[in-house]
Amino acid sequence: MKRWLRTLLPDHLVPAAFTVLDHLPVTPNGKLDHRALPPPRFAAKETGRAPRTAREAVLCDLFGEILGTTRPVTIDDDFFDLGGHSLLAARLTHRANRTLDTRLTIRDVFQAPTVADLTTRIDGQEGGARPTRSAPVAAERPERAPLSEAQRRLWLQASMDGHGTAYNVPLAVRLDGAVDPAALRAAFRDLVRRHEVLRTVVVQEDGDTEPWQRILDADAPDVLAFEVLPSSRERIEDDLRSAAAHVFEPTRRPPLRVTLFEQVPGERYVLSVVLHHIATDGQSVRPLFEDLAEAYRARLAGEAPGWRPLPVQYADYAHWQRRTLVESGALEGDLAYWKQALAGLPEEPGLRPDRPRPAQAGHLGGAVPVSFGPDVMNGVRRLARAERCTPFMVLHAALVATLTRMGAGTDVPIGSPVAGRSSDELRGLVGFFVNTLVLRADASGDPSFRDLLARVRRSDLDAFAHQEAPFDRVLEAVNPVRSLSRHPLFQVCLVLEDGEDLTVELPGTARTYARVVDTPTAKYDWEFLLRDDPVEGLSGAVLYSAEIYDPATAERMVRAFRAVLESALADPDLALSAVDVLAPGERVRVVEHWNDTGAPAEHRSVPAVFAAQAARTPEATATIFGTDHLTYRQLDTRSSQLAHHLNRTGCHRGEVTGVLLERGTDLALTLLAVLKTGAAYAVLDPDHPDDRLTTTLTDAGITTVITHSHHHRRLPHHVTAITLDTLDLHHHPTTAPPDRTTPQDAACLMFTSGSTGRPKAVLTPHHAITGTLHHQTYTPLGPTHTTLQCSPTGWDAFSLEFWGALLHGATTILHPGQKPEPDTIHHLTRTHPVTTLQTSSTLFNYLVDHHPTTFEHLHTAFTGGEPASPAHVARILARYPHLRVVNGYGPAESMGFTTVHEVLTPQDASGSTLPIGRPITNKQAYVLDTALRPVPIGVTGELYLAGTGLAHGYHHQPALTATRFVPHPYGPPGTRLYRTGDLAHWTTHGHLHYDGRTDTQIKIRGFRIEPAEIEHTLLRHPHITQAAVTPTTNPTGHPCLAAYLTTTDTGLDASEVKRWLRTLLPDHLVPAAFTVLDHLPVTPNGKLDHRALPPPRFAVAERGRGPRTDRERLLCDLFGEILGTTRPVTIDDDFFDLGGHSLLAARLTHRANHTLDTRLTIRDVFQAPTVADLTTRIDTMTRAEGDGTASVRRARPALRRRTSAGALLPQD
Repeated sequence: MKRWLRTLLPDHLVPAAFTVLDHLPVTPNGKLDHRALPPPRFAAKETGRAPRTAREAVLCDLFGEILGTTRPVTIDDDFFDLGGHSLLAARLTHRANRTLDTRLTIRDVFQAPTVADLTTRIDGQEGGARPTRSAPVAAERPERAPLSEAQRRLWLQASMDGHGTAYNVPLAVRLDGAVDPAALRAAFRDLVRRHEVLRTVVVQEDGDTEPWQRILDADAPDVLAFEVLPSSRERIEDDLRSAAAHVFEPTRRPPLRVTLFEQVPGERYVLSVVLHHIATDGQSVRPLFEDLAEAYRARLAGEAPGWRPLPVQYADYAHWQRRTLVESGALEGDLAYWKQALAGLPEEPGLRPDRPRPAQAGHLGGAVPVSFGPDVMNGVRRLARAERCTPFMVLHAALVATLTRMGAGTDVPIGSPVAGRSSDELRGLVGFFVNTLVLRADASGDPSFRDLLARVRRSDLDAFAHQEAPFDRVLEAVNPVRSLSRHPLFQVCLVLEDGEDLTVELPGTARTYARVVDTPTAKYDWEFLLRDDPVEGLSGAVLYSAEIYDPATAERMVRAFRAVLESALADPDLALSAVDVLAPGERVRVVEHWNDTGAPAEHRSVPAVFAAQAARTPEATATIFGTDHLTYRQLDTRSSQLAHHLNRTGCHRGEVTGVLLERGTDLALTLLAVLKTGAAYAVLDPDHPDDRLTTTLTDAGITTVITHSHHHRRLPHHVTAITLDTLDLHHHPTTAPPDRTTPQDAACLMFTSGSTGRPKAVLTPHHAITGTLHHQTYTPLGPTHTTLQCSPTGWDAFSLEFWGALLHGATTILHPGQKPEPDTIHHLTRTHPVTTLQTSSTLFNYLVDHHPTTFEHLHTAFTGGEPASPAHVARILARYPHLRVVNGYGPAESMGFTTVHEVLTPQDASGSTLPIGRPITNKQAYVLDTALRPVPIGVTGELYLAGTGLAHGYHHQPALTATRFVPHPYGPPGTRLYRTGDLAHWTTHGHLHYDGRTDTQIKIRGFRIEPAEIEHTLLRHPHITQAAVTPTTNPTGHPCLAAYLTTTDTGLDASEVKRWLRTLLPDHLVPAAFTVLDHLPVTPNGKLDHRALPPPRFAVAERGRGPRTDRERLLCDLFGEILGTTRPVTIDDDFFDLGGHSLLAARLTHRANHTLDTRLTIRDVFQAPTVADLTTRIDTMTRAEGDGTASVRRARPALRRRTSAGALLPQD
């Protein structure tokens, strides 16, 4: 029955026990009654059948010999039930192939584990089996014996790494009793005489294409490095580590160094034996010490050792391997398998390092002990028997599950050595026979551990069946991207050794054990060296690269490995995602301690808080715009007058009122007035295209807009316009209307890019603003402080600059225009006592590079919106030590900053990234997995936010609100989490680091961008059929957007598409490059294949006109210099088509203003993006100056002033 079932099902689905019953017991409702089933009847091995043929008899003998059974093996005994595992299976197949002239593999033993089944399989192979390879023999060698494949790999690796100790094998043996150093020295010389590999050097002379082995004369004086040194009990470990740190030079000296440390003469010694890995492996240690003991015994008696001659030497094996495997083409099938099995392998695991990976690995390592105990190891064995696999496979699956849960991803390659000694001739030989296999596991789809184990078993068996292909040949066949910073193909290694301690018995000394000396080296990122110890159970150590990981991270990895293993043993059917890998203390830290931000909440509305402040400091300056200054009293009374007028026109609590005004005094008055009516404001950008304004107003259901007369005609017909410059408000009361607003009422509506092609409207309550600004410690605000309001007025950053000042009695300077101008910011910070400045990270970097004196008098500089540059932060702090830089994070849905990280010294910014810090008062941040469970420290998860800053949701978009604002599993009932879509991780010190996005949303220069919004808009073009928008870098190396299109019009002009798109979208949503394709490349599952997209084509006006005047020539030169173009710029080239963006435009205007003595702004470049158009604009400015018409020329902000109604006055 079992054999029949194996022909139909995978091995892991074949039951181990079959019990025949008269009938199956059922419950009263007719279902199987599991409790009434009798215990299963496992096949009784004692009554198994005896061998019936000579072939079965040979196999029974081989089973018994290799497994060391105490009774005769029957043909029905299961190899693995008798204690077999994959290494013993490899030995069995080798012996059987030699004895029976067949071609069994390890997979055959797994699939046919009894003698009866294996005999049937051999019978089926006859006539179709490949010829059995010959065994290594002591034959005539070439004059220059080649290196073995393993030696060749190690020699190449060592050559790349430079001389070091990463490949040292340091052993130590404590010797209690009398030791004769002279006899011991002679015994070691006997040892190097017996094992040629111990006196072999690697040679590659001029003209050699390959390195080769030179075997030195055993009697040469320098063939053995042996010395006797004094030591002590207190010093011995340091002495052993010092000996282990010996740097071998395999091209000059033999790979063995021996030191006898004498602690108490005649009583206690420690023997240090250090070998280079090129001459040894784990299975070489036993024959080495056995031969040493025999030689020492003989030398004490004044005799030479009477060894039986070795059947082969290591050089014979190397020559056999090269001739039989490599040069014969016998490995072609194996290499073809590996090439397919490892195709598309991840270059490195997704595990988050604590430090950036160095350009070249230095192999500095650390170690964490493993002591899981006998119960865990017994459980591993039981599960292995139940699932018809080996303990190694169980541990392999557990490690894959651990790495996946710790952030490595679901495609997990792990390296593991195989002995490479399947031939009996090699068992007593010292040498480097190990081959390394890459075991690739698939943990996708959140499988149960049992399912994952079945996958691992299948892939491991495939790998074992092709283990003869040397790793270096596999590497050549797969040909991955090489790097000196990491091991190729895998960076995690797993080893399971049998735990029998190697006993050493030298005559005259007590029986003792050889141990490996701990050294601070690591060959891989992670190396799990595990032992099946008969006493300690599952034990060993985890080595890790100390260059990129901290000890605390390694300890967390070991704890997680144990948690996964114990969980899998308790319930193999548990899904990987359900395994809890957090230690209890770690869970408390990430959920509670690092979110313990509670403080008394602010229960007043924004206008109520402002009114209280105005009452305290009525004559203090509230806002400054050019020469227009408003005190708190003036701002309060005039906004109250406007609020009364707005109430009469329909602005009431629960309504949303649009505000279409340039930044200035009128904007400040209007926002406060709208809030005093109880309504919420929605700031609209006058620079946005009319189509965008119409879409925004329609989607948000806004029917009233406060604006100026010159914008009236831009509004759709269904909108009522209140034009400030036509109002007379003097007859309205100067006291505020009755305040019925609650902290939960909506205060503002902010628009962000939306994936549906239309902007999302974030509806934010009053308490989100007041809670973000009150009881905070991240910024000092008060009557002595001044903020510069330069962020776009539609951003949530506006609230920190504007309301942050006005709710604390500070002064806010209003930056003219809608876009922040670096020259203007620099001027305003130099002419006003600005103490607080907030910018996007890109703008911050620009100011540091081009206007560093902007920061000279600041107290605090905020940077955020995108990853900060540690180099720029460190540079400005070195120049101005008094400055305080705060790196902040927070989406509009959580109002302003939610987490902040303070940087006070250049040393604080010495890393490759800056943290985004910890949550501010009354806000919380959680890093969670897809099931909303906390992820371990150091592991990337999705960032969720909670607390006082949360928005109500997306206005008129309940479905989207429900997907992004979810119930809070760790907060009070009824509270919510905002799912940011951002990836982040916690550090050991409780700081958050930003790791990117989970979706397609990107950030460029601080703007949140949904490519889908741009793609949807492009598809509105009559000739565009497909569109894809991706982030890229322009020719100057700056981030920008690239659009890929398919079209029905082969003559479609990309520059025309760009101009058309500018009429529909804001400038930051307009791609810099447009590339027309025949079709968009897709993956096999139909998704856009980003990797197959060609490089973007930045528009080039090949037939553009050359410069005609000196001014045009200077501007062309400036365009080319700032944009880094590879050809001369024409006067018809578009600045943005060549890769320009707002910050590069700021650089252009700064250079042009100094060179041409003009007064260009970023807006000028956007509106006149070619040299020809920009020259015309400059000419107009120059003529206006000559005519004395100063209003035509754009003046510095300090020279502008307005009437109380906001109209521009002629300059004084």
